[in-house]
Amino acid sequence: MIRRSFSKHDVRCAAEGCGEIVGTGHIFCLGHYRSLPKKLRDDLWATWRAAMDARKGRTKLDDQLRINREYQEAYQACWDYLSKQSVPAHAVPRYASGYIKGGADASFRFRMRDGEQA
Repeated sequence: MIRRSFSKHDVRCAAEGCGEIVGTGHIFCLGHYRSLPKKLRDDLWATWRAAMDARKGRTKLDDQLRINREYQEAYQACWDYLSKQSVPAHAVPRYASGYIKGGADASFRFRMRDGEQA
């Protein structure tokens, strides 16, 4: 049987090396999104909004393709920026995974003590 889940927990941050869970309709976790310069965030938001409006069927195909291309370029600019930056402390994933001796998979989450910073 095919697993079909539309849970928001299936969506993860698109930044390289980040596995933080984000809600449906989000691309990056809050930490990575806020670490983007305002110009990149504004371009990403504007092109995404235009692409969503173009999907409603009232836009000519050529215009839809152009708008989607602009959105893809804005996304790629954000991704390129994030891949060149060091990961901000607030965007470090709060989990780790590895293997236990014998090959069994082990995953766990880090817990921060009150007042402790990553």
